[in-house]
Amino acid sequence: MSNWPPRAGGAKCIIGMLHLRPLPGTPIGAVRLGEIIAQALTDVRALEAGGVDAILVQNRGDRAFPKNQAPPDSIAAMGILVHEVVHTAIVPIGVHILRNDTIGSLAVAAAAGGRFVRAAVLTGVSHSAQGILEGNPHEVLRYRHAIGADDIGIFADVMSMHNRVAAQDAPEMASEAVFFGDASAVIVAHPSVDDAIALVTSVRARVDVPILIGGYATHDNIAQLLTYADGAIVGSAFEAHARVAGVTEQSVREFMQRIQH
Repeated sequence: MSNWPPRAGGAKCIIGMLHLRPLPGTPIGAVRLGEIIAQALTDVRALEAGGVDAILVQNRGDRAFPKNQAPPDSIAAMGILVHEVVHTAIVPIGVHILRNDTIGSLAVAAAAGGRFVRAAVLTGVSHSAQGILEGNPHEVLRYRHAIGADDIGIFADVMSMHNRVAAQDAPEMASEAVFFGDASAVIVAHPSVDDAIALVTSVRARVDVPILIGGYATHDNIAQLLTYADGAIVGSAFEAHARVAGVTEQSVREFMQRIQH
């Protein structure tokens, strides 16, 4: 647990993604909640055995996401799932309800014992497959305070798979996420390693919070990326099939060995 929470300039924090199978009520191929929980707990054990510092639970399998407010059945299912994960895991657990339901993520984290949430768009606007996403920092922070959850961290995507902005705008977006949205960490990503490093460097000049790589991390590039970033959120590199539930413990171990050496 020495690498948690992420710290700027500290030991490198690796957050393993827990991609859930489709939740009940999802328009595209939902399965029974008990099966989803069983797979999730199997993946938790693999991630922990492989050595991750924290785990982020995400409803990636749903695919057909609403823009800003998940339906009640999704919130309820996430609450049950995260509760089970928290009471099985040793490492801290985070919540990310797609596409951009940060308030729902906070509600689930507060009720189930989560330690942080991921906000796809905390401030500003971004294009997405679901349309234009708009940040709502006032509503998010007001709600977090109202439920007594000020200790739950908000990790804000700035330029990544979830937040599509121009590279030149990323430093200002990061600054706004920290100042207006009280982000305790910011997230950047780019398929090109050189461009990802350039993003980290430009954002670093504007914020003092930890900067995490939020996508495209692989066994081959992670050591180079972490020369500049404070940590990474890793999903596909740990899975037998990218972005699909089913973590391979050996892949996690091999990935973590690349960091240690």
